[in-house]
Amino acid sequence: MFPVIFKPKLSSLLKRQQRCFATTRPSCYRPCAHARVMHTPLNPPFPELPDLAPPVTPPAPPFDLQIPEIDYKILGDHIGYTYLSRREPLIHEVGQDVPHQINGMLFGHEDLPFFALPVVVHACEPRFVHFLFTPVSPLSYLSAEACEAIFGEDVVPPLFRASIGLRMADLRPVPGDAKFQGINVLGANFCLLHGAVVTLDYDKKEAKMRFRVSPDAKGP
Repeated sequence: MFPVIFKPKLSSLLKRQQRCFATTRPSCYRPCAHARVMHTPLNPPFPELPDLAPPVTPPAPPFDLQIPEIDYKILGDHIGYTYLSRREPLIHEVGQDVPHQINGMLFGHEDLPFFALPVVVHACEPRFVHFLFTPVSPLSYLSAEACEAIFGEDVVPPLFRASIGLRMADLRPVPGDAKFQGINVLGANFCLLHGAVVTLDYDKKEAKMRFRVSPDAKGP
């Protein structure tokens, strides 16, 4: 065998490259220049804004109505039954069967339909209440005067069950910011619940409300 005269080292022929770590992990090696550029934020930091809560707006009533002609005094002085009275015929009527038809009236220059109905709330005295028939209102409301006459010194709940013309329905007090203060509104919830058919005869100045004979009956 011939002796080895020259044995080159391959490691000496390769150029050593500088190590580069483009990561945010800590390293014992110093990152190269382009790695430092990669970690530079593209946009300047935004200033911290105060945490301001949005203003809370109270929900508006689902229905509003403005009738400047009608108020508590007119309802009490110019319509048949004594407004918010507790009379013996009323007590007798509450004990009778549920009537199939209720007669109302068209009142005022605009011929607004009113129905005088006995209202009974649990543990409270019954009262005659003049309701303005308003089918565009989804709910039924009692005025502050009617609530005071029925509940007395007790706190009026925001929603309560009541017998209206011997038929149960939900009632609410008139909101304080509503335009129909002093008006009792008979809304669509009462008519839908009991299948009411309302007839307004503007020629004879008559208003009639017919119901199903019983809650189970489907015909008029």
